[in-house]
Amino acid sequence: MDQIKPTCDLNINDTFSSYQELQEAVTSYGNARRVLYWRRDTKRLHRAPPKIFEVVKNYPQLEYCSIRFSCVHGGQTFRPKNVFAARRRKSRGTWKQDCKAEILVGLNEDKNRLIVKKIVDEHNHEIPSEEVFRQKTRRKMEKLKTAEPKIYEKIMKLEDKQNILNNLVKVNSLARSNNLRKVSNVLREKYRCSVTLQDDGSGKVIGFFFQDYHMRKCFDMFPEILFIDGTYLLQNIACCVYILCVENSLGGSDIVAVGVLTTKEKESVEWVVQKFKDNNPKCDKTVIVVTDKPTSEYDIVPRYFPTATKLICPYHALETFKKDTQPSKVLNVIPSESESALHFFSQLIESKSEEEYHTILEDMEDNVPYSLMDYFINNWHDLRNEWVKGFNPSLRTCINTKLDSSNLKLKSPVANCKTFSRFINNFFLVVYFRRNELQSELNRMVTKKHPEDVTEYSKHLTPYAVQKIKQFLSEMDEVSFDSPNDGSDVICESDGNTFVVSEISCNCDFFTIMKLPCVHLLAYRKSQGVDLFDEYLFSERWTKNYARDLFEEVGRRGDAEGVPTEGKFAKAHYACLSLAGLCSEVGEDVCSKRVEVLEKLRELWESGYEVKVQKLKKGEKEALFDHDYVRLESMESESF
Repeated sequence: MDQIKPTCDLNINDTFSSYQELQEAVTSYGNARRVLYWRRDTKRLHRAPPKIFEVVKNYPQLEYCSIRFSCVHGGQTFRPKNVFAARRRKSRGTWKQDCKAEILVGLNEDKNRLIVKKIVDEHNHEIPSEEVFRQKTRRKMEKLKTAEPKIYEKIMKLEDKQNILNNLVKVNSLARSNNLRKVSNVLREKYRCSVTLQDDGSGKVIGFFFQDYHMRKCFDMFPEILFIDGTYLLQNIACCVYILCVENSLGGSDIVAVGVLTTKEKESVEWVVQKFKDNNPKCDKTVIVVTDKPTSEYDIVPRYFPTATKLICPYHALETFKKDTQPSKVLNVIPSESESALHFFSQLIESKSEEEYHTILEDMEDNVPYSLMDYFINNWHDLRNEWVKGFNPSLRTCINTKLDSSNLKLKSPVANCKTFSRFINNFFLVVYFRRNELQSELNRMVTKKHPEDVTEYSKHLTPYAVQKIKQFLSEMDEVSFDSPNDGSDVICESDGNTFVVSEISCNCDFFTIMKLPCVHLLAYRKSQGVDLFDEYLFSERWTKNYARDLFEEVGRRGDAEGVPTEGKFAKAHYACLSLAGLCSEVGEDVCSKRVEVLEKLRELWESGYEVKVQKLKKGEKEALFDHDYVRLESMESESF
């Protein structure tokens, strides 16, 4: 059925009978020009002067007597309420660039319609692409209360609806199933994952490993550091969930693989690690693997990542030590002694040198009971190179708290899941919302303005990387240089340490691991009068374009292979559910006819035909097939 599309033109003296009609016109006008408008100033009808209010009160659909729509980059500059809000706003950037583009709307002479009085279409900034329309909308759900149909309808209208609606629709057929083979089919068909099942040799499935395309692509782009952690007894069905995670260019964590096991046997955990390596050829580029010591994967990692450095997360090491030294687990130990041992252990983690480590260790031996020292010597002392920050510079940036944060987000929605199928649905609900957060963060990089002292870096790098560099720019004056080393490099002194630095390199831990310009390199370039910005100083993984390629590649893949993206699938799925509801609300005969129409539509789509639906007159029953279009058979009524 043909529909009239709203025009994209908006001119001075155009009138509208309601605010909703005006809002649709402004939205179409902005979409056509790739500009996002917002209500900067408004005046409600009840605030109009008394003489005017006596007239406009008969037209409540107008809602406002005056409105000023401004470009999203215009309007009043944000004024933080306190110093903490000011710091946060300064680090995250701002949209406000003093843009003068605006649309002024008021009442006409008869006070019964809204009229456009002024349009300023000149912008002082570059017009962005469609990313500006993907910003997160706020305060929209408050009007919906708790009505689920209204929430579904609202989500379908959002720009960031990818992957959300598909998880809100209940899957009744498998909602109470613990059959792992059926669950694997859901992963393949609904979430388009590659799934591998593990059996016990007798045909019984005891676990599964899965990845979707986004997970595999994410690991291919950020394979340098891999975090592995197991969340035991996450569900009421007593299964073990192993999460494999990487750090993305925005400083957050991305889940790249999941293993779900019904047993804690070491062989099953090894099977998960093996399948991950088999399915991801970029594992050879992994240089650091961070795990938790008491878990099974700690002993398995060296066999599958022989060239990677194995580290124990300091955060998890501290938590493990605290749990294992409780008075309830160690005989003849009181709480104060356990707390004292934990205090010394935390100091050992922060040790900056071998000498400092042994000094703290001697104090620990003098103040900690023998039973606790025996536990420490047997379990931690020989592995100090893997958890003491001063012995392994990689630990200063590789902390498993990123992965633990992901686990905490997972535990809330899936903790009470009593079936595998419900766990899968809730798991992807969390994952998809997390991806939407990342997509919003990427879109915000295009539209927000950053401080001038890091303008060049902010044009190329992500906000996370820019924030690191901005911190170093304020610390450059504290760095001093000594005599040249070999004519090109110089010795740099900072925080009691010495480093060899040149205009393009530094041997400090930060530059070596993070591949970003450090404070020593920036200070040396400033002392030599060299521009602080150089594209050779940072790795490609920290650039905006590299981060955006992850989502663009996933979208292109869906269109190229004929597989709908999650957003398209969710939209079609919701429409099909609505059709199913309409078919079930009528009698058996009418329902059968409607199902026949849907079957014809499906057959034509499978044959490659495009279908156009037209409303037929009463008594017209034949279906016309003409090239790529078909006029479907309708019933005796006027409606289709």
